[in-house]
Amino acid sequence: MIISHKHKFIFLKTRKTAGTSLDIGLSAHCGPKDIITTLTPEDERLRQELGYRGPQNFRWLLLSYRPRHFGDYFRGKRPIFRQHLTAADTLALVGEEIWNEYFKFTIEREPYDKAISRYWWGTHNLKVQPTMEEFFDSALLNRLTNWDIYTIRDKPVVDMIIRFENLKEDLQKLQEKLGLGEIVMPRAKGKHRKDRRHYSQVLSPTARRRIELVCAKEIQHFGYEWTEAEAADETLQSEILKIPRAA
Repeated sequence: MIISHKHKFIFLKTRKTAGTSLDIGLSAHCGPKDIITTLTPEDERLRQELGYRGPQNFRWLLLSYRPRHFGDYFRGKRPIFRQHLTAADTLALVGEEIWNEYFKFTIEREPYDKAISRYWWGTHNLKVQPTMEEFFDSALLNRLTNWDIYTIRDKPVVDMIIRFENLKEDLQKLQEKLGLGEIVMPRAKGKHRKDRRHYSQVLSPTARRRIELVCAKEIQHFGYEWTEAEAADETLQSEILKIPRAA
């Protein structure tokens, strides 16, 4: 995630939504006092090669503590900003004044394709690869849904939700809103997915039901629908393959 005091925005980083690519792109515009959380070593190498700012200011200094933080400190839980921090935890760390003043945004992705991306990312190092049904049945719920990252008490609390499916258009709107100029998103974490077919050609009925159960809230909120028509749309599929692939 990134909290930019320079540009007054908060980026809540979701999983398997091109969040790492956007995180790296945004870090190019950050100042020395902005908060940038750590990525994987591989992604940090990419960020370094691009010459962008790396992780900084994500550990809290004692001078930044508020009274409610000292209890956690004495229990050995120092306040820290990290990837995929929820909206509720971010609000608790930054306080209401910054939370209310800054522009808050995130990215969400169609849940079926997002789950497949999670499967390939979560199993690429395994010697024996489980089936999707096995993986989805045993996966932690927050590995399949991002709902808690940008909601509080089941209500979205961000000012903008970029849709992965409309990434190019929504990114342009974000650039105009923040006045940052071009946000260049490098391709990250895209090499592990070996099957790029449309989800309707990949997911079994059992896997589909599991995803719909876990992701019911975002499916209802965004109106996501299971569709097989996209699988036959070669133009659409070629455009989807151009989208930066990231966590």
